[in-house]
Amino acid sequence: MMWIRNGGASAPAAAPSLLRSMNQRFILDWLYQNGPATRPQISRAVGLSQPTVFATLANLEDVGLVRTRGQSEESNGRPALIYEVDPGAGTIAAVDVGRDWLRVMVSDLVGTILARAEVRNTARSSKSLVGMVKEAIASASGEAGIEYTAITHTIIASPGVYQEQDSRVIYAAQLPEWQRPRLYEELRDTLGMPVTIENDVNLAALGEHGEGAGRGVNPFVYLHIGTGIGIGIVIDGKVYTGATGAAGEIGFLPFAGPEPLTDTVDREHGILEAAFAADSVVEYARRLGLEGATTAVKVFELARKGVAPAKKAVQRQTEILAALLTSISAFLDPELIVVGGGIGQNLDLLGVGLADRLNQLSPLRPRIVASVLGVDVAVRGAVTRGVAVAREAIFAERMARIPGA
Repeated sequence: MMWIRNGGASAPAAAPSLLRSMNQRFILDWLYQNGPATRPQISRAVGLSQPTVFATLANLEDVGLVRTRGQSEESNGRPALIYEVDPGAGTIAAVDVGRDWLRVMVSDLVGTILARAEVRNTARSSKSLVGMVKEAIASASGEAGIEYTAITHTIIASPGVYQEQDSRVIYAAQLPEWQRPRLYEELRDTLGMPVTIENDVNLAALGEHGEGAGRGVNPFVYLHIGTGIGIGIVIDGKVYTGATGAAGEIGFLPFAGPEPLTDTVDREHGILEAAFAADSVVEYARRLGLEGATTAVKVFELARKGVAPAKKAVQRQTEILAALLTSISAFLDPELIVVGGGIGQNLDLLGVGLADRLNQLSPLRPRIVASVLGVDVAVRGAVTRGVAVAREAIFAERMARIPGA
C-alpha cells in the first residue's frame, strides 16, 4: 500500500491497478448515462486528463465494452473519434412470472428492448413453469434475431420474497410449488445462465419510478392489486425492501375492509389478500347473484355496463382500497401512490366515491394515479434491474482479461 502525506498526516493511496479500474468504471458509466462523446468531451466532463481518458478508452475498446462511431470536429477544427458503449456486449432477459401470464423482454446493455413475448401460464408445477420460462426466453430471443446462448443474464420478477440461504421463494402461494427449496438452482441449471430473482412489485415500483408516473417523485409507493397484492416503496430513488426483504407484503395486514375480521386466518395468502385480490372480487360478485363472471376482469366489464351485482362488488373494492390507502398514507406519507395490477388498472371505476371515503377516514391525502406502464410495469422494472446487474458482471469479467488489471 502506498501512502500520500497530506498536511502532515499520512493517508493511504489507491494502488495503480485500483485507480485504473475506478477510471474504467467511471468513464464507462458516464458513457452509459450521457451517450456518445469524443475523448476531449469526456476528459472535460469527468475531470481526467486526456492521456488517462485515451488509455482508459483503449482498454475498454480492447475488451469490447466501448466502440468508435465516426468522427466529430472539435472547436479547433480537428476531427476527433466519437466513442460509445457497445450495447451488444451483453444481452439480458427479463421475465415477469405471474399466475396467469409470463411476460418476457429481451434487452441490450443500454436498455433498448429488442423483443417482447407474452405467454399464458398453464404450468401446474415448478418444473413445468421453469420450462415455460426457458421457452418464452427462447421465443423472445428468436424474435430479436439473436441466439439463445447470447443471453448473458436473466432476471425473474416473482411474487414473494427470495431467500438466498434456502434458494427458495416464500410468500408466493399463487404459483404451484414455486416456494420449494432449491428453486434458484433449477432455474439457473435449466436456463444455463446466471439468474437473479427479485420481488415483482418491487421491480414494478422501479419501473414506474424510471419510466412511468413515479418518475422524479420522492418518496412514492406503487400499489399492485391483481391475483396478489403488495406495495413497492421507493425512497431517494431506491426500493426499500426491509430487514428480510418482506417490506411491502401487505397481503398479511390484519384487516379485511368493510367486513369484520373472522377467527379464520389465511396464513398462506394473508387476510387482506384473501379479501381484496382478484379471486375475492369474483367470489363476492357470485354471492351477490352475478352469473357468468369467472374472472375479476369480467366483473369490472359488467360493472361498466351497469350490472348491479358487479357494481356492488366493485364498490366493496373501493371501500377496502380507501382503508388501505389511508393506512399507507399514515405509515409512509408518500408524495404519490401509483395503483396498478389487473384490478388496480381499473382506477377509473374504483375511484368512484373514493375521494369521499378517503375524506371520511383521514385528512391525509397523497396524490393517487393509475400506472402508465400497465401490464408491462414489472417486466419493465426487471429490464432496468437486469441491465444494472449485467453491466456489473460483464465489466468485472471483461476487465479481468486485461493484464495487470
